Amino acid sequence: MIPEKLLIYKHVGATCLHLVLIFLVVGCVTHKPMPEAVYGEQSTRLFADVPDKLKAPEVDILYATDRALDEDSGVLLYGHERSFSLAFGIARVDLDKDISWDDLVAWTTTQTPAPEAIKPEVESVTELTRLPPTPYKYTLGEGGGLVLDPDIADKRADIQKEIQGTIKERLALTERKQVYMHIHGIKEPFEDPLILMAMSYHVYGRQGVPVVYSWPAGEPGLLRGYTRDRESGEFTIYHLKDFIRTVAAMDEVEQINISAHSRGTDVVLTALRELVIEARASGVDPRGTFKIANLVLLAPDLDVDVTSQRAMAEGLHFAVGRVTIYVNQHDVALALSQQLFASEKRLGEFDPSEITDAQKERMEAAKNIDVIFYSGEEGGSLGHSYYQAPVILADIFLLYDGKLPGSRHGRPLEQLDNSMWVIDDSYLQ
Repeated sequence: MIPEKLLIYKHVGATCLHLVLIFLVVGCVTHKPMPEAVYGEQSTRLFADVPDKLKAPEVDILYATDRALDEDSGVLLYGHERSFSLAFGIARVDLDKDISWDDLVAWTTTQTPAPEAIKPEVESVTELTRLPPTPYKYTLGEGGGLVLDPDIADKRADIQKEIQGTIKERLALTERKQVYMHIHGIKEPFEDPLILMAMSYHVYGRQGVPVVYSWPAGEPGLLRGYTRDRESGEFTIYHLKDFIRTVAAMDEVEQINISAHSRGTDVVLTALRELVIEARASGVDPRGTFKIANLVLLAPDLDVDVTSQRAMAEGLHFAVGRVTIYVNQHDVALALSQQLFASEKRLGEFDPSEITDAQKERMEAAKNIDVIFYSGEEGGSLGHSYYQAPVILADIFLLYDGKLPGSRHGRPLEQLDNSMWVIDDSYLQ
């Protein structure tokens, strides 16, 4: 029996509690503010417009997960094992128990008071509802169509309404009727993406509705851990598709912005690919149906050739508003991944000089794909977690604010070529 409420132990986000294994690394995170120049004239208004209900160091993050409950841990939490039912709930993250709202805003927009970093922690997690376990029971209908068991169909519809009702309540608190969804990579415990999303949501002015989609990652071991997590990324695809459909079906949701890191990029691309093929086969416009304004791929652990055939060849980029890919040619984690799979090249560690003329032509023809090369010093010892760097958060903030790359648009990235840009740690300073 799944308990209705799950209170999960406190987790200090600035402390690394899990092992750093080969290239399966997120690493220790130091939470810093974005460059204050990113806010410009918005800084005063941005946080003044936050509803009183949200003006607190605590942040509530919605989550969907098909991680199983870890009953052997002594506390109730989601582990790395798989669940055949998708849970939905709210996690409360305290950005810093020793800071007031006013000081938090000052730290965010002016980088004062003095402490460089704050110390977020997950206070609690409340599971609100849970979809029926999959695979569902079907019968074969006329014309070869599948007919879902009526009892399961009714239960599923009721739970989807509960999920949509919770998102609707959150949308009512914000002018921006958008959902911001993040999908993590491998070796991630349940809590870490919640903290990252809480920080991002806060520094972005607490606009829209933040959601973490958490799949069963974190299997112990070196090679076994990676391969198990990789297959868990395949296991989660059906649930992710169902969740995206549920959110996109809401009239109240105007746009969905999706970001994904490392192997999470494969998870989201596979799910979107299947949704797009399904929509086009039904004669439906996938861009209008799924409302995905931005797809952000961070340090993508993807084989370039495979991605070209499974995503570009299927025209997946035409189904979203804009695709932004952040890469780092010094990403040691992806270099090791490349060796493990005998991959010709991993997308997330491209060197600008390695991009062929044919690849440049395809990106230019697409008109909505940007590759941004990170040349800074953030990212841990393996250069794989630079996506948490303040300058990357700043650029994504401006991207979500509707700004195209280039100084003339308010995003001062250095242009290398059409659709190719450079960002470093001096961004906006």
